[in-house]
Amino acid sequence: MGDDNLKGSLGSLRGNDKEYTGYRRVGIRLTESFNKLLVDSRNSLDSMDEFSYGLNWFDKAHAVMLIEENIIPQESAKDCLLALKELSVPGAGKLIDTSSGGKHSGEAFLIQKLGMEVGGLIHAGRSSWDLSLVSHRVKLRSVVLDLMCHLNDYRKILINKASQFTDDVMPYYTHGQQAQPTTLAHHLHAFISAAERDWLRLDSVYKRIDISAAGAAAGTASRFPVNRKRVADLMGFSSVSTNTRDSGYNYDHLWEMGASLGILMENLSFLCEELILWMGNEYAMIQLADRYCSTSSIMTQKRNPTAAEHVQEISKRVAGRIPTSYTAPELVEDSKHVIDAINLCAGMIESMKVSKDKMLKLTVNSWAQAADLAALLVQEKGLSWRIAHQIIGVMVRLSEEDNLPPGYPTTELLDRASNLFLGKSLNVNEEFLRRGLDPEIAISTRTATGSPGPKEMKNQITNSKKLVGNDDLINSERKNHIVNAERLTDQVIEEILK
Repeated sequence: MGDDNLKGSLGSLRGNDKEYTGYRRVGIRLTESFNKLLVDSRNSLDSMDEFSYGLNWFDKAHAVMLIEENIIPQESAKDCLLALKELSVPGAGKLIDTSSGGKHSGEAFLIQKLGMEVGGLIHAGRSSWDLSLVSHRVKLRSVVLDLMCHLNDYRKILINKASQFTDDVMPYYTHGQQAQPTTLAHHLHAFISAAERDWLRLDSVYKRIDISAAGAAAGTASRFPVNRKRVADLMGFSSVSTNTRDSGYNYDHLWEMGASLGILMENLSFLCEELILWMGNEYAMIQLADRYCSTSSIMTQKRNPTAAEHVQEISKRVAGRIPTSYTAPELVEDSKHVIDAINLCAGMIESMKVSKDKMLKLTVNSWAQAADLAALLVQEKGLSWRIAHQIIGVMVRLSEEDNLPPGYPTTELLDRASNLFLGKSLNVNEEFLRRGLDPEIAISTRTATGSPGPKEMKNQITNSKKLVGNDDLINSERKNHIVNAERLTDQVIEEILK
């Protein structure tokens, strides 16, 4: 490449390579130093500290490809690879390229160590764009995979807890009112179903992140005959982007990841809303472990569900970004909080104590079985649903007007309601009322797919166990693929250095 002829005659603008900190130097294209405020602000917003691992891996994989494609001299490239191995040591990856957030720190390190004739070879065929894009995707890929693993741990804890309460009745609330009977297993399985969708969304995001932009350069590739697939393989990417211009402008995955985090957090926040309600003194269906609670500096009797409230705070933080924008550093930072929220919810569910008696008492002492009593009128008295519905509505109103306790109507009360609406008595007996109002009988009649009937719920829990097992295998295969790709990169480097 003719660099050897330059070593003896350096121009006045060359400067000392040992002090090289980046390509934007005074006297090259520009005549002034970067404004310090601009440098500090850019570095704080676009810091590559979280992405140095991906930058170093990209440097090594790119250098290997340049050697294999005979784009740079092999001997000089070997010196670069030796130096990059040194930079790979944990703690050694200091970001010395201060002008661009650290993207070009690998090249700056090589130039300081080996001189520009050798260290300056490594940037052939790439730009600041694909440095950012590739290192961001390496990090986000790891972050999403970590999220998926923590999410599966949470799913398994929910599954285990739900499997313990398939027969235990509790009230299901809508609009803050006791609505119908359900079971704790069914209620918890709703959040298992939500977490399964959260995993699928992250899986979809992972696939779109796991695409290499290496070699796209600034949008039109470059004059160098780079082998983009080889770099992608060395870095464990599943594919290569199909249009180099789109590579530089494609930020879909950032929006999709942000939306996935927001939906995941909304699901966790909904769970926490239920936990807070169930733990309230008027409900007292559960108790969270003390490690997830705080007390008051003045009201010493209190056990506040602080962990659940903190998860809701994280949800608001994450959701607040979605309508505006998301950057890779912001996603990395918010993902840490989302993982905290997942683990807090898992811990609360795993350790919470459940009062079966209180759940049943709240169900029995309510009108939660009113719809079931109406259904029994349809099934055994031949009424249409709407007529049965209206009669039971009248009965509940009469019960309130007579100051009777909810959930304990008499046959006389039902006949009064029937006469007022239908003009005749239904002549039901006490046994009919008992069967219509018994929440455990009501639950046993639920046989529809996904309903709270114990048998159906056990089937759904079994399906969820199989699903999370399959998803665990996918997570594991992806982790192994990334580890093997990095191992391959190191093995190829060792072969070159022999």
